[in-house]
This record gives sequence, structure tokens and C-alpha cells, in this order.
Amino acid sequence: MKKIIKVSLILLVLCIFLVGCQKKEKDVEVVNVSNTKGKVAENGNQNINVKGSGTLKCKREGNAIDNLKTDLSYTVTYEKGVLISIHSVEKVSGDSESALKEYYDAYNKIKERYQDIKYYDMTVTKEGKTVTNDTTINYDKVDVSKIIKIEGREGNIFNEDNKPILKKWINLGKKVGLTCEGVIE
Repeated sequence: MKKIIKVSLILLVLCIFLVGCQKKEKDVEVVNVSNTKGKVAENGNQNINVKGSGTLKCKREGNAIDNLKTDLSYTVTYEKGVLISIHSVEKVSGDSESALKEYYDAYNKIKERYQDIKYYDMTVTKEGKTVTNDTTINYDKVDVSKIIKIEGREGNIFNEDNKPILKKWINLGKKVGLTCEGVIE
């Protein structure tokens, strides 16, 4: 009988310890970043705690004119649900020189809008049959108010304190086919 009481006490203490050491519920908010229906994705790496910290590898499908192919990828670093940086590489490739020129010109027009913003770095190149837009935004250092001045306040990724919010970025991206996976470090 004493053995059962000791085991019960040990289990009770262990349960209290485990429950007390779990993350607070308000610190966890899981979002399915797989762009599939349902609250959780089959692949656990696609269920991201958007109030946590980590790295996401994302991609999306894009529609290109004149049968051009697209390869759109994004690496996102975040801390406590706030974006730290985004590095995107968008490639458009194919045989249509006129369509590639349209993409090259369009990317350069976008680049012009942001060219005076420090830590918002864009490089647009055309090599052979591929146009590449390589962009890095360091949200830790960039003057967010300049970005908001260009993009407007409505429907952007920033909260009222001008912090870029991961959940808002994911939700905007999912509307255009973005899918992500968490990176276990």
C-alpha cells in the first residue's frame, strides 16, 4: 500500500511539473502554412507557431505570360511572431524574349520605388533566358515607415506599432498560393 502511495505521489509531482513547464497557451498559435484545407497539415513542419521564432522556407506558384516558367522562393526569419528578414528569389524563364523583357522592366519599376530605402535590397538581372529578382528586406534595420508610405497601411503586414507580423505575411501569401515549411535548426 505504501508503494502505491509513493508511486502516486511521484506521478502527481511529475504531472504538476510537466503541466507547469509547458508553454503558456497564449504563446502558441499554430497556423497551417500548407495552403490545404483543414486546421492542421499532414506534414508537421507545415504547422507553424506564428508567435514563435524560427525560419520558414516558402514557395509559390505563379502565372507567367507566353508560357514562361516561374520559380518563386522565399526564406523568412522571424522571432516571437515578428519578421526579422525576408530573402526572396523570383525567377522567370522561357523562350519569349519580349515576355522576358516585360518581366525585367516590371521588376525594375518595382526596384525604383524602393531604391532609396536602406536595408531593402533588390537586384534584377537577365541572364540568357532567365530574369531574376533577388530581394532581401532586413526588417530589423529598415525604416518601415518608408515602406508603409509606398505600400499604404491598408492590407499590409504591419501592426499598429509598425512591426511586420509573420501571421499577416503568411495570410497574404496564402491568397496567392504561398506554401511554407518550418526549418528545424
